[in-house]
Amino acid sequence: MSKNLYGPYEYQGAFLKGGHNDVFQWKGQWYAFMVNKEISLFYRGVSLKSLYFNEDGTIRIPKDDKEYPIKGRQWDFMHSTMGWRSKQGTTLKWDKSGCIKGDINGDAIIEGAVWTSANLNQADSVIVKIKNLSSATKGRIGIASHTLGNRFWKHPEIDWDKELKIEFDIKPNTIEMQVLKFKISDFGKVDESLKRLRIEPALGVTSGKWEVHYISVE
Repeated sequence: MSKNLYGPYEYQGAFLKGGHNDVFQWKGQWYAFMVNKEISLFYRGVSLKSLYFNEDGTIRIPKDDKEYPIKGRQWDFMHSTMGWRSKQGTTLKWDKSGCIKGDINGDAIIEGAVWTSANLNQADSVIVKIKNLSSATKGRIGIASHTLGNRFWKHPEIDWDKELKIEFDIKPNTIEMQVLKFKISDFGKVDESLKRLRIEPALGVTSGKWEVHYISVE
């Protein structure tokens, strides 16, 4: 804190949880726009929080103050693809009903946004809610992780041949939604932070359709 915009400043306690922020006053109330890592480290959302002050000018921290995401990572696809994209062998589009889906035209692979940024040390499972409208009976999910450190973002490349993967059984040609749950420990030894998820929704086929309605790391 300082009485002068240019300082010197003295540390006076905590601020609200979140990333880079901008503070402004509107109709007598102070607010802060807070950056959230909504989809990944580089796809960011915004929270608007009211600011209240103690008598000494320090920030009053509400008991329910939190930063998104608190733990893990969720993609519900209610408003967008949330950074998921087709890597090969399929189209990928967002459906207003709250899913991503595609037409298979090869070895279908979809991936989440780069630098997903979820703490795997605090997570237990990966959950996928999927529909298989093809003759495939198998799918595959891959997880790329990394160790946090200085300028780790300078190394976005992933060699998926070396990353951890799990094959799963899936019912063919069904409108039934299937909920698949994978223990993170079943993938093998992962590093502390999630880098990216990859899903191959229909192994061994080159036609058909798929839908994904929900993905969660929790």
